[in-house]
Amino acid sequence: MNWFKSSYSGDQGECIEVAVAPSIVHVRDSKDITRPGVTASPDSWSAFIHLIRADSKALAVEAWSTRS
Repeated sequence: MNWFKSSYSGDQGECIEVAVAPSIVHVRDSKDITRPGVTASPDSWSAFIHLIRADSKALAVEAWSTRS
């Protein structure tokens, strides 16, 4: 299985790693790869990422609009 992590992750290990297969997405904590991870269907993972991105954009707009 090929695991990868975000290019936005620092060297402090505070991120997750993801491995994608045709019918399942595996997710684990990069700080302790010996612990069991979680799995999701590709559709569920895609919906999760979509929500994270939408929330991130909303937070950025809110932070920008409240600047004094």
